[in-house]
Amino acid sequence: MSRLTRDEVFQAIEGERRHATARWGVPVEGVLQELPKSVDAHVLLMEGLVEAARDALRRDCSDVGALDFLREAVGVGIACFEQHGVPSRPTVPVVNKRDNRTYDPRTGLCVMPGKRPKQEDVSTS
Repeated sequence: MSRLTRDEVFQAIEGERRHATARWGVPVEGVLQELPKSVDAHVLLMEGLVEAARDALRRDCSDVGALDFLREAVGVGIACFEQHGVPSRPTVPVVNKRDNRTYDPRTGLCVMPGKRPKQEDVSTS
């Protein structure tokens, strides 16, 4: 299987969500909706799917089976976020552990240790 763009991955996850809603949804005012589950129930479902992915890796000669289960696990995680919300990632500088670059989401700049971005590189908006 080849690498995908982020958009292609998100399309696959959207397809997984549509499939799950069609399979497990109940009609509410003419629209299929999934029954609410607790965060704990979603986590347990995801754990089972990740374990199934591990089993597929041990059993199969390719990654396809594991990726199938992982797509489903990610879909369950998205369903959990849809039902319970998702906390935002804090906008604080992040250090890349591989080469110690610092990424600052406020400016969108990556800076190597001991270096400062040039003034013309810094957005003033």
